[in-house]
Amino acid sequence: MKKYAITLVVFFAAVNSGRAVTMESLSSSASGGLSTVDLIQAGSNNKADIPNPGQAQPVITSDPSEGSANMKTFGFESSAFTLISDAPRAMEEAAISLQRTGYAVLEKRSEFTKFTIFFQAPSDMQLKKHISGTFMSDSAAQKAAEECKSVLEALKMPVLEKRVSNASFNITYLSIKALASMEPQTYNRNSFTFDGDAARSMEETATVLRSVNAVILEKRQRGNEYNIVFLAPFKLVTEKYVSPVYSFPSDAKKAIAATEADLASKGMVILEKKVDFNKFTITYFNPR
Repeated sequence: MKKYAITLVVFFAAVNSGRAVTMESLSSSASGGLSTVDLIQAGSNNKADIPNPGQAQPVITSDPSEGSANMKTFGFESSAFTLISDAPRAMEEAAISLQRTGYAVLEKRSEFTKFTIFFQAPSDMQLKKHISGTFMSDSAAQKAAEECKSVLEALKMPVLEKRVSNASFNITYLSIKALASMEPQTYNRNSFTFDGDAARSMEETATVLRSVNAVILEKRQRGNEYNIVFLAPFKLVTEKYVSPVYSFPSDAKKAIAATEADLASKGMVILEKKVDFNKFTITYFNPR
């Protein structure tokens, strides 16, 4: 009877930590073909999510000769939802996200307030979790969660679990190798005169970050200030130039264009620029 190598991989959830979720592997062998196993015991940092701590999901990997060499079979067990009806809904959303990304869903199981889903994905994918800050309302958090999900799926990173509560959200997703080691960075901006100016600046800044290959996980405005959380292949270290006072506002507008062009010629990226009557401010950084 042919033997198969089975690798049991446990996804340990780093709940509410904001850090990367780690993966540990255990090797064993079995005969008689590929089979499921009991859930492996693992701890959790969030007792509210797992009232009976200890059960984590097994990930069963088949012999590479049975399929694509870089595709493995994974199993994901969700944390506990508040209502029993939430689990099957979240399970279907996870399945759709996986299928939309191009991964095969092998099995779905909804059990009380949790669900487990088995699927095939590249072997180097890693489980990650993003926990947002607090928005002005649940609806704003819901919108931000959907935006985050769309961004991740567009980059072939399926969302396995999405939760919105108390005006914040958290998303558990599979990360591609290129982004798995990147720690989230936050850009904070405050004290705009008007809320509308903060909203405009937030969108413009997000566009600039995307232009240098940053992945925006969260845009959050609260009144006249905002935060942008992102992943990027560089460390964001900003510098600010504040001009002297010009005699006329038209002189300040001409000068800011010249300063912007000079910084760009030296490889700097303009993150924000602002003219205040007869002086200007430019915030920039080096993406290398």
